[in-house]
Amino acid sequence: MDLDTYEDWAREECLFIGSLMEKEGVMTILASCLHLGEEEIRERGRYHQDVVDDFFHTPRSKRAKLLAGIDDKEYLHAVLVLLLHEARRALLLLETLCKYGVSAGANPSKSRMIEQAAAALSVASAEYPPLYPFAEDLPFGMSLEWFAPPALRKGGQGAQASPRVSTARNRGATKPKPQRDQPKRPRTQDHSDDE
Repeated sequence: MDLDTYEDWAREECLFIGSLMEKEGVMTILASCLHLGEEEIRERGRYHQDVVDDFFHTPRSKRAKLLAGIDDKEYLHAVLVLLLHEARRALLLLETLCKYGVSAGANPSKSRMIEQAAAALSVASAEYPPLYPFAEDLPFGMSLEWFAPPALRKGGQGAQASPRVSTARNRGATKPKPQRDQPKRPRTQDHSDDE
């Protein structure tokens, strides 16, 4: 069994936890993240460390019972965000290790293994996922003004959609990517005909 099997498992875990988050409502989780902030999300996850520790060891069919022990919705949202972050970090590392062939299965030379492992670490470090899973709706540092107060929320749907926050998960980038300026090379003249 090589790393690609674990990569597939990590991807399935991300999808599974993502489906749990969708059931809770992405906008509701976003509102919880805004209300709590990053440090409080981590703190609430530590409060339920037993759930976080047991989650990936529990069969998927029994995870609902495990999560049912969390009564407060904001605590549940914090735990889901932390679980997905953990799965996404594992997936990133496993994808990168597989991409760069960092595995003893092919019996590479030690120097090749060092080279590939260093390249994999560089890529994984550069692409380290943020805590909040939806990159275009990073809640930390955003204002609560984009969200309706809880009393005005309709049918438990969570925060109201706004031009700044979209409920769409698979959409294009909202900001144009900056163009990299290419350094201009000095022109060299061919002086071979000047003689």
